[in-house]
Amino acid sequence: AMTKIITALFLKETFKAAQNDTELMIQEKMKEKQAAAKKLLDAFVAADVSGDGLLTLDEFESFMASPRVKCYLNGLELDTHETRQLFDLLADDDGRITPEEFVENCLRLKGAAKSSDLV
Repeated sequence: AMTKIITALFLKETFKAAQNDTELMIQEKMKEKQAAAKKLLDAFVAADVSGDGLLTLDEFESFMASPRVKCYLNGLELDTHETRQLFDLLADDDGRITPEEFVENCLRLKGAAKSSDLV
């Protein structure tokens, strides 16, 4: 009987530790996403040379000409080889990218936009 009690307590603590690990993992992923969003917003501000809060295709193409920018977006697993197609994925129907569209769509496409998606 004592063995069953000890086993039950051990299992309870193991499940509790596993739950804590899951919570820590979720918190860490949320922090990573927030950090990536901040970096993306900073990148957007740098790309918005007109300062109007919107990226046009011309601004986006100039922005994407930077090897550093391409490297960062490739780090997010975004295919940067087809600038126009990436712009179209990030922009809505008005042909301009807002800061929210840029951040949200880059995070949404992270790892999902492969060359075949851009065709």
